[in-house]
Amino acid sequence: YVTALAGMDVVMTDATQENADKGLARIKSILEDGLKRGLVTPEKIDQTLDRITPTDNYRKLDSCDLIIEAVFEDRELKSKVTGQAESFMDPNGIFASNTSTIPITSLAKKSSRPERFIGMHFFSPVHKMKLVEIIKGNKTSVETLNMVKKISQDLDKIPVECNDSPGFVSNRILMPMIN
Repeated sequence: YVTALAGMDVVMTDATQENADKGLARIKSILEDGLKRGLVTPEKIDQTLDRITPTDNYRKLDSCDLIIEAVFEDRELKSKVTGQAESFMDPNGIFASNTSTIPITSLAKKSSRPERFIGMHFFSPVHKMKLVEIIKGNKTSVETLNMVKKISQDLDKIPVECNDSPGFVSNRILMPMIN
């Protein structure tokens, strides 16, 4: 949603075409709610939806220069998706995991290019929350870090940078508040 709204072409993959289509329907619902509230025009809705290709075919990721993985918080699933997606994406592309709990350095071990692997944890609900945690793994390059911070700003998000550590930023703050 946020990448397409910002003018970027998006390939939205899921395990099945039905799930990908449900994702697109959810995005359409968010946009229609924005129309009712005067936040977007009908033209902006059409432009945004036209930028999204929902699919279950990883081959459509061919030459993508940024992949933001947002599967469940399951290390094995994230590893599987990383391998599948990286086999098709641009060799110089960046792979970002939208994890809130799993260490980025450990996820990057399954990557063929750990220097181009980073955490990009969007706060939920993504279409309302401005913050995004940018988590630098032990092997994440400075170039990757800077590129993802810029992309976050292009998405009208506020990047909060942190090193890979338990809880990143949000959970380190949240847990003491809850306690």
